Amino acid sequence: MDRYLVISSDGHIGLRAPDYRPYVEAKYRPAFDAALPIQIEATQRMSDYFLITEINEEWRRGRDHELSGAWDPAARDQVLDGDGIVAEVLFPDGVTEMNSPPFGAGFTMRPDGASAELMWAGCDAHNRFCAEFVQTAPERRIGLACIPVYWDVALAVKKTEEARKNGLAGVLLPPMWGSFDAYHHPKYDPFWAACQDLAMPVHFHSGPAPMEQFFGPLPPTDRDAVPPGAVGSYLMEVHLWLTRPLTFMLWGGVFTRFPKLKVAITDCSRSKVCYACGQSTALVWLFLSDGLGCGWVRDRDRCLGLGGTRRANRLSRLDLRSNVPSRPWLHSERDLASTFGDNLQSLGRCNPIGTSPRIAGEKARSCLLWH
Repeated sequence: MDRYLVISSDGHIGLRAPDYRPYVEAKYRPAFDAALPIQIEATQRMSDYFLITEINEEWRRGRDHELSGAWDPAARDQVLDGDGIVAEVLFPDGVTEMNSPPFGAGFTMRPDGASAELMWAGCDAHNRFCAEFVQTAPERRIGLACIPVYWDVALAVKKTEEARKNGLAGVLLPPMWGSFDAYHHPKYDPFWAACQDLAMPVHFHSGPAPMEQFFGPLPPTDRDAVPPGAVGSYLMEVHLWLTRPLTFMLWGGVFTRFPKLKVAITDCSRSKVCYACGQSTALVWLFLSDGLGCGWVRDRDRCLGLGGTRRANRLSRLDLRSNVPSRPWLHSERDLASTFGDNLQSLGRCNPIGTSPRIAGEKARSCLLWH
C-alpha cells in the first residue's frame, strides 16, 4: 500500500476557560463570571489529584504554539499537517489545557448537583465555538455537539437539529445519568430517531466516573485527604462507566428499533469494550446473565467502537466473527423467550467466552462509516 489516509478518532478542542464568555448567552454571563474561578480551581485540583501537574508543566515547555491548536485553527492545521493527519473527530477538552466548557458541559455532563438550564447554556457555548472552529476547515474537522439528553429529550432533539444545521456531524452524550432514566428507556426513542434520521452518530468518551468513590469527598480539605491508590483504582475501573451506555442500549433493543443508528466508544482499549459492531455481517456478542456462554445478534444491532489502542489515533473496525460450535444453547426455549423477547429469532448458538476479536483493516476513511 503506497497511499493511505490517517484520520484521528479522538481529537480535542476547547477555549481557555475565560475565553468561553463571548460564546455564552448574555443572560448567563453573570453566572459565568461567578463560576469561572470555581471552575479553574476545580480543574487545577483534578490535575493535582491525577498527579500530572508537574508532568504537564514539563511537557508544555516550549510547545505553546502547538498546544494553542486546541483553540487556534491555524496552529492546529500546522500540527495535523506535521503529523500527516488528514481529518479528525473533535471532542471537547479538559484538564490538560484548563479549557473545559463552562457549567459542567463537556465530557462529564453529570447531573448531580447541576442546573439543567446552566448546563444547557454551557453546552450551547461549546457547540457554538465548535461549529465556528469546524468551518475553518470543514473537510477535515468532524465536530461533535455536547447534548445532556437526560434533562429534556425534546430539547435534545432540537439542539441536535441545530447542531446539524451548523455543520456539526455527531453528538457527545454523558455516559452517566445519575438518578435519571438509563438509555434503554423508551422515552429516549425520539432522540435516537433524530440521530438516525440526521445521520448524527452518538459518541461516548472515557473519563467520567463517580469520582468521589475514588478520591473521597470533592473537593477534599487538603491533598492528604485523597485516599492512597485513588488514581490507580480510577484507571482500573473508568472503562466500566464508558461502556455502560452501550450495554443498556443493546439490551433495550435500541439498535433493533433504529437499525441505522451509529454509536462510537472512544478512548478505551479494545479488550475493555465488550460489544462491537461494524458491517452487517459482523456479530455483536452478548454476555448472558447466568454466565453460561454468550450469544450473538446478526445484522440488527450495530455500532462502531473507536478507542485508544496501542497504535494511537488509528481507526479500527472491530469484528468479532468466529467459528460457532455446533452444540446448542444451554437454555430452554421458554427461558430464552422470556430473556430475549422479540430478539429471540436473531440469536444463534453458544460460543465459548474468551474468543479474541479480529481486526479487519481497511482504509481509514472508509472506516469512518458515519461521516
